[in-house]
Amino acid sequence: MKQVNYINILLYGITLTFYIMFFTIFIAMMLQVVLGIYQVLLALILTYKFYAKFKNFLLKYWISATISLTAIYFLNQIFKTNNDFIQISVMLIIPMSIATYFTITLNKIAKTYEKK
Repeated sequence: MKQVNYINILLYGITLTFYIMFFTIFIAMMLQVVLGIYQVLLALILTYKFYAKFKNFLLKYWISATISLTAIYFLNQIFKTNNDFIQISVMLIIPMSIATYFTITLNKIAKTYEKK
């Protein structure tokens, strides 16, 4: 569990660093896709193995991830908008907020798992 947590923190840190370095935003967006795939796969494994122990954290993650994906779909397919703030919020800020929540949650789960 410790290695999985370190990989997640590394991916998250690299993605966040590229977003902070504003001129590399395209690379950060690609890294965000990699981070998202990694976190979703990891969440599936955690849900399968530890759902009873960490039900509250995992339920919040799955609800927020589902709402985010639905918002991205509706924004791009149904409600075509030219408002850049809405597009940036839905495509960048909200997913990175969910990634932040997952990183913090995974850190807590890893610490709990380590104590045993």
